[in-house]
Amino acid sequence: MDGGGGGGAAAAVMPQIPSEPFVALQALLRKERLFVTAERQAIRDLYIEINELTEELLAASRQCRRSHWDMHLFNHQKIQWPEWEMRTKLAEDEITFVDAQMVLEQHTEAYEAMIRAVKSEPVELAACLYKYEKEQSQAPDQKLDELLRTILFSLHGNFFLPEEEQWVTTIMWELVRLQIDQITESADYFLRTSTCFTRFFMLYSKEYSFQGGLFLQSALKDPILSVMASDDIDLEFEPLLVYKRLTEDQHRAMFGEAQVTEVAEMARNPKFIELLNHIFGRLASLCAEVLDSMNRSIQTLPFSLRWIAKKIALAIGAAGRSQQEIWTALGNVFLLRYIAPSITNPEPNGILVDTPISTIARRNLGIISRTLRDINRGNFPREEYLAPLVRHLQRLRDVELPRFFAKMIDIEGDTDSVCYSPFTVNHRGRRRVVGITTAEIFALQEMLQTVASDKDHKFAGVVQQLPESGPNLEDQSVLVVSLGTEQTIGGLLSEKDVLKYVQSRSAGQSVAEQQSGADGASASGVGGIDVTTDAVQKLRACLSEVSFPLQWRHLNFVEVLEAQHNEASALGHQHLDAALTACLRRLRQLPPDLLVDGAKKLITALKDDYLSRQPYVSYLVSTKESLNVTKGILQKQLDYVQHASLVCLKFFRASRVRRFLEQRMASVSAFVKDFREIEMLDEKGQSLEEFLARMYEEMASDPIWAMASPEELEESRTLMEKRFLTHIYRYVFFPHELSQMNDKLFGDHIAERLSHITAEHECLQIRKESQGEMPWPSAQKALLRMNAFKTPADKLDCIVECCTTLMEVLQLSGKSAGADDFFPLLVFVILKANPPNLMATIQYVNFFGGSAVNSGECSYWFAQFQTAVTFIQSIDDRTAEKE
Repeated sequence: MDGGGGGGAAAAVMPQIPSEPFVALQALLRKERLFVTAERQAIRDLYIEINELTEELLAASRQCRRSHWDMHLFNHQKIQWPEWEMRTKLAEDEITFVDAQMVLEQHTEAYEAMIRAVKSEPVELAACLYKYEKEQSQAPDQKLDELLRTILFSLHGNFFLPEEEQWVTTIMWELVRLQIDQITESADYFLRTSTCFTRFFMLYSKEYSFQGGLFLQSALKDPILSVMASDDIDLEFEPLLVYKRLTEDQHRAMFGEAQVTEVAEMARNPKFIELLNHIFGRLASLCAEVLDSMNRSIQTLPFSLRWIAKKIALAIGAAGRSQQEIWTALGNVFLLRYIAPSITNPEPNGILVDTPISTIARRNLGIISRTLRDINRGNFPREEYLAPLVRHLQRLRDVELPRFFAKMIDIEGDTDSVCYSPFTVNHRGRRRVVGITTAEIFALQEMLQTVASDKDHKFAGVVQQLPESGPNLEDQSVLVVSLGTEQTIGGLLSEKDVLKYVQSRSAGQSVAEQQSGADGASASGVGGIDVTTDAVQKLRACLSEVSFPLQWRHLNFVEVLEAQHNEASALGHQHLDAALTACLRRLRQLPPDLLVDGAKKLITALKDDYLSRQPYVSYLVSTKESLNVTKGILQKQLDYVQHASLVCLKFFRASRVRRFLEQRMASVSAFVKDFREIEMLDEKGQSLEEFLARMYEEMASDPIWAMASPEELEESRTLMEKRFLTHIYRYVFFPHELSQMNDKLFGDHIAERLSHITAEHECLQIRKESQGEMPWPSAQKALLRMNAFKTPADKLDCIVECCTTLMEVLQLSGKSAGADDFFPLLVFVILKANPPNLMATIQYVNFFGGSAVNSGECSYWFAQFQTAVTFIQSIDDRTAEKE
């Protein structure tokens, strides 16, 4: 056996090989080894992170679905408050996942076969659902809902995988097709709430597809804020109801002291008709704002929903229906089941869940929702005095609503299936499983035994294998059912496999053909040496680990390797010691002609070997990038889930505060009565603070908050203050009759006398470089929102948002900006926005804003805002008219 540096008695004398040519090559090989090692470790870490993130996502998703279901049951009065509270507390517990074998025992294989069968056959599953709906038409609605939830949230619970969404949309489309085939009248398309498709669509759009909720928030938030800001007018246009809500002064001005009971008599009164026309105009304007916002947010609508809309449109068109009938059918699905309910009740969908909505605004939202449904159906009133309203609504039906639906179905690509980019989530590094409870398994089993018992049915084989009694329903754990194939961390390909694949692709050969050709080839490749020979591989391995210190620069290449070998042996580096021993042995066994002339042929072989491995490096980089994409998508999906869970939690807490106040309405009413009699604003403020302090004490001692954290209790106090101030808003915001009149005069003054002021006006003189974003619509929008909010803190937030937006715009101009640059912009924005009730807002925030007005960043921006309003008041009309 060879010694450390010797080659034995028979060893040939090696020629002198200079070390200099190997220095640059050694640096490249060392960098490559370090890079490959780091990349492989990063990929392994990413596989682990993806596995962990997936498990966290599935657990969070199941908790979120459960919270949504509880919220749905409460909103539809299927459960009462005590049960909802108990369910919410249970939802906070961690979900227990157990292997299905532990619970299903000897029946595990039969149930796994059932789950694999129904999951892999979406078309057949849709047919089973449709048949089950027909045969169970007398069953409770909740039973069908729970079955659909099982299919969506358990069977296809990996909602973040493209193939899962493809299967789900296939089920939904098949339900649409089956329903269309059974409908003879176009007016009946998708009108029934109880159909399997309608229920499936509502669950999918609002719960399964988290982006569906984001579309609702994007499209409806601003229109709903506009409704809340206009709650000084009731949008009810039924004449008798309008008449009943007239104030004494309005009644006296229109009808004198006479009491009117006939609609015909009301319709003959010009002033009453003028009021109705004002209501008509406002209602039509708000409906148009909703449709316009929906059009502007159309890109936020999930692609899967747009795909199913296009499929519906094509199917109905193929049935010979008119274009208007197609729009109406789409409206019956998307407007009636998806958008309109979110306008009526926005909080469960995450729209303004922290902001109380006044009674009038809530009623107005319901009227807008009902009107949009009437627009879609063409159900317009025929009374002559309502003709102006009908003209407005007919235009929305003929122009705006079709424009939205046309944009919705304007998608490219094949409509046969939902297609996704290849850069998306994949199964690499992750188990393929289904998480499902025993109750959900039993629901699937019951459906299949009801509709698929016939021996010719595609699912008949799996049904026959199922036990008659079903699983144990007492176990509440989530069973992890394997779908078979797994790809885990070991799925990373080796360098040899990657290079073999690349060679076969470049030569147009299969891997087997490539191997066959390699077996018959000569052992001499480039420079007489095959780059895959043992000698080159061992030399490459050594060069990637050794170094060429300056103190050894006088040594030749072989001597450097021997010195490295001796050093490794002395330091106890056994791996490097063994590698250098084998490398030196191979070098001495090489033909002498390969080592002459400075071993040029050997160096060439090493360089070619280095270049041939670049595809493997590219493979590692590509794999890491792909896994990072997967991780990023999973993290984004987790953000969606956590946001949806937070919406449920906030809605629960807001409902709890509402219930707390409802139980104390006697105390609230007594306070309001006393509060209205107080004249001085500072006394009103003190009275309000004292009452809220008492309510805080009662809240802290209430059993509902017995287990609440300090942060949760503080959040509940904030919610209670918001809700209470919304209740007494009209008595606090306009403490005196003159307040509203002064505000109207100031608003009229800006509109009539100062509206023509430009950025170049001598009283502003805004710099040219700051006018790029003029008239700064986002800042104006923040001010116009103020009237929608009822608490001083929310109104102050709008002012701060306006000011910070303007300051950010100034900073983007590239030059330093100070108060002298900011102030003219703020004045200009206030003049152009001309927000209603401006003076009352400043007074309200000053007296009831608390500590936020007197300290911190908010106080600075509010001081700037007050100064700007004071400056506007001081602008002389004659000065303003100069240009």
